[in-house]
Amino acid sequence: MLKPTTMFRLVYFDPVQGYGTIDSSRYNQILDTDSHLKQEGKKVICIVDYDEKSIEHKSSDYCEHRDNIDNFIFDYEFLNS
Repeated sequence: MLKPTTMFRLVYFDPVQGYGTIDSSRYNQILDTDSHLKQEGKKVICIVDYDEKSIEHKSSDYCEHRDNIDNFIFDYEFLNS
């Protein structure tokens, strides 16, 4: 049986457009995206590793955003696809 593809989700905050996500199966791509978002003035809130069921790279103000990003982290339509 094949192991499902690992999926990572980067959750960010854009002061103009609000919260957003970027999904990838490649962790290095997520880290590269992290750098680009910061250059654009967007704040990376966290990176979710769905395979490990963990939230990594939490921003210093992650707790302030937590209630607002639950729907992005626990996106059941995405998780069940």
